[in-house]
Amino acid sequence: MGILAKLFGTGHRGGSFEDHLRQAAECLEQRQYGKALKHANRAVASGSESARAYLTRGSVLARLEDYEKAIADYARAVELEPRWWRPYYARGTALSRVDRHEEAVRDLTEAIHRHEAGSDPYTTIFDLRLARGIGQFKLGTYEAADEDFQFILDQVPSSPSATTWHKACLNQIRKREEERR
Repeated sequence: MGILAKLFGTGHRGGSFEDHLRQAAECLEQRQYGKALKHANRAVASGSESARAYLTRGSVLARLEDYEKAIADYARAVELEPRWWRPYYARGTALSRVDRHEEAVRDLTEAIHRHEAGSDPYTTIFDLRLARGIGQFKLGTYEAADEDFQFILDQVPSSPSATTWHKACLNQIRKREEERR
């Protein structure tokens, strides 16, 4: 079973609903997005009102670059499981893709607050902080963005992504200071 199948928690067979979730996750892993969407649609249509089903379908839609529909599915997942961090993370990432950075930062901040350390081996607090930092950078809040990148670098000094974004923040901060002079 692939990482995405494990990520979506669809590693066991239950009934038609569970089978469709599992198959959607496996198709996502194999980049068979048409099949993945078919299975995700069937899981959503099963009537179970599952946040996992909406999260899975949203992930397929995001891979197909249909971000507005993905955002709508992630929003439904948030409504169904408001204490779960994963839909906030997914929606925040999709919002960032359509340049809705303020909303993205809000969702990513919410995901960070809801994430329990060590609760998910596939998405760490570093992934959440990196995504939020990028959103803050795009909003021009470079100091806030750099706090997230510095948080990562304090724990993992060799992180290439955090290092790159940290340097970009410092350059923008320096540039802003020079413009003020």
